[in-house]
Amino acid sequence: QCFSEYYYEQVINPIKSFQVNVFNSSIDIIRPSAPAPCQPTATPPARILAVEPGQPPVAGAAGRLTGTRASMSGLSFDGVVDLPIVGGTVRALRFSMRSWTTSDFVLRIPESSGVATLLRSTALTVEGHVTLYTSRIRVKVLSGTDTTYTPDSPPPQMPSELSLIDPEMLLVFVDCDRLTAPDLRATVER
Repeated sequence: QCFSEYYYEQVINPIKSFQVNVFNSSIDIIRPSAPAPCQPTATPPARILAVEPGQPPVAGAAGRLTGTRASMSGLSFDGVVDLPIVGGTVRALRFSMRSWTTSDFVLRIPESSGVATLLRSTALTVEGHVTLYTSRIRVKVLSGTDTTYTPDSPPPQMPSELSLIDPEMLLVFVDCDRLTAPDLRATVER
């Protein structure tokens, strides 16, 4: 629902509008008409990017990253790229940023044997020249907006500074200058 429809339904429709016509010395009671239906704006297609030179093959199955909060600084959505995997490619969104910090970080990495490796830390920060590839990212902000982006449904634009609640993504690959996790521990989930 677009703003004009919302405004009409929530503000205009509940009240009776009065218009005073001073030229004819009369009072006309006018009920405003509903606005014309909104036309959805088409999201332009995402830029298709070439694989960076020297990009190593990535895992065929993405790890599921979750946390309670995340903050990104210097964020930009670069486009969609087909990353190499053994025997093919995997499509991913590519984001660049100066830093990403996740509170209550958990990364569940599926293994071919059927078990999963769990990496946990009270916080995890990647910083420097960060390039992050994901096949799905859920963007939930404090205002209540909750949107999921994929290579088939990419974000139109992203603010350069972004804070998320309950971050969740399928992490395909990340490259950075520095990774910090004060109490990183690994366990196996059977």
